[in-house]
Amino acid sequence: MDKVLLVGDALAQDGDLRRTIEREGFSVTGTNGRESALCTVAAAAPAVVIVDLAPEDGLALLRDIRAGFPACEVVFVATNGGDMDLAIDVLRAGALDYLHHPLDFEQLRRALGRSKQRPPQLATSRPPALLLLEDHEPTRRRLSHVLEKEGYRVQSAADGAEGLERFHAQRFDLILADLRMPRVDGLEVLRETKGKGVDVEVIIFSGHGSEEVVIEALRAGAADFLRKPIDVDQTLRAIEKALETQKLRRSLACGNRDVANAQDVVLRLTGKLELVVETPSAVSAPTREFLTRVGHALPLGLIMVAADGRVVFANRHITEKLDAPPTRLSPDWLARLGLGDTTQEALDEALQRVLRSEMGTFETLILSPWAFLMLAPLKLVQADGTPQLMALAVRGERGTGRPGGGHAAVAV
Repeated sequence: MDKVLLVGDALAQDGDLRRTIEREGFSVTGTNGRESALCTVAAAAPAVVIVDLAPEDGLALLRDIRAGFPACEVVFVATNGGDMDLAIDVLRAGALDYLHHPLDFEQLRRALGRSKQRPPQLATSRPPALLLLEDHEPTRRRLSHVLEKEGYRVQSAADGAEGLERFHAQRFDLILADLRMPRVDGLEVLRETKGKGVDVEVIIFSGHGSEEVVIEALRAGAADFLRKPIDVDQTLRAIEKALETQKLRRSLACGNRDVANAQDVVLRLTGKLELVVETPSAVSAPTREFLTRVGHALPLGLIMVAADGRVVFANRHITEKLDAPPTRLSPDWLARLGLGDTTQEALDEALQRVLRSEMGTFETLILSPWAFLMLAPLKLVQADGTPQLMALAVRGERGTGRPGGGHAAVAV
């Protein structure tokens, strides 16, 4: 079950809030203070964090979470009211939503729903394609020229209706849209793109606006809200940040698909599988032949673990990364493979849970924000008919959120 972390005394003590969140299918825990919240996020990996702190502390926590735990969504609660500048800062920091006291539970439910519905993304190696929507021709011409010099592929339109026609005709990575335009305004463009789950970032700019308009843009999925007159340097920074966020989200989505693919492989290998071995004390030659043939061919790190924790098989994706094949399931060599920190006790408990599970089930241990270890039970039937339980383990990475990490892949 996905978790929601409540940060702030008022939220943590709100029984109605907890019950509302639990009815949406989440478990709930609470803490107070920025440092305590970060420790809890690192340990518990909540899907959503709802932050109710002083604005400065809340913004700092929001930025910390989005930088270090990009798969975790954040709902920001403005204490003592709010203002347009704060709402813009919250939007730019990547919040899922921005709420006021007293909390609107219906709006919160919608935000929690959005946290479950982030669409899968597809990566691209081409220069990013930008669509500029601005009804003031000199501004449109000048900004198009600047963006093209920066290496972007740029198309432009004089109003939102023409812009949507262009958008539906071809793919764009990012839209820059003026808030006030003839026929279709910037918010309508935002709703017609991000609101329908399309893979695009949208930046709104305007010489007019209010806190309410900024919040509306945030909830509709805007990446940023810029004030006019346009500051070119600020605009370029906003575009770069939005595209970096998009790239990270895409890689995380690819990593999540890799987890699902790995689960499918494990289920196919273990669901109804019984291997016959010749002696009660050792894995037989036919078994080793099977494991070698299948195990080395799979594009993922795979090991086979006995009930006492001994590693009886490790494929080449594991052994090639280590000085010697692992002899036991232990946190030492898992850390050397980049799987993050864990304890021997935690691994032993997971192994025993898996060995007590039914065939065809699995347990995925998220050992860091970027890597996982998947365990599934495997039954070996010995020559005398005695079953011997073992665990099949798959190691993988979830995406490029890891500092210095490579592309999203299950392969070790």
